[in-house]
Amino acid sequence: MTSGAMTCLLGALMVNGTTGPFVTGWIMLALLGVIAWFAAEKRRKKHFQRFYYSHHLAVVFFFLWQLHGVRPLLHLVLFALEEAS
Repeated sequence: MTSGAMTCLLGALMVNGTTGPFVTGWIMLALLGVIAWFAAEKRRKKHFQRFYYSHHLAVVFFFLWQLHGVRPLLHLVLFALEEAS
């Protein structure tokens, strides 16, 4: 990778890293990774409690899923309210 491409990539990560969907997306990916890790049959049978409790993370995952796409919707609602007044 060239120096210019690396600078461009780092700049894009710095800009996008501050947005809500970027942050919630990475957290959701990590949660799904943990859930999937403990759902593997070998680990599930050996450490059932870890499997059981890791699947409670699905509640956090679905909460973040609701927040993940709310920003564009919020902008649309605020725009509609502004136009209506």
